[in-house]
Amino acid sequence: MYTVTGGSTLTTYTFAGGAYEIQDNGTAQKVIKYYAFAGMNVAMNDGLGLKYFLTDHLGSVAAVFDTSGALQQQQP
Repeated sequence: MYTVTGGSTLTTYTFAGGAYEIQDNGTAQKVIKYYAFAGMNVAMNDGLGLKYFLTDHLGSVAAVFDTSGALQQQQP
């Protein structure tokens, strides 16, 4: 459990060894599903669509792309 901006509390529950999680802020729940290949997470579905992970040589996520190939998030 951790606190987010505005003083509300967000609780994250993980299931099936991290294959999916439920985030609960007290008023709404969000389900995120993760997809793995060869032991590494390669994609996720956050309810808004499928997102693909681009990893570096150590396996850390360096960038996230949507199904059209548009950059969604990049790590500094």
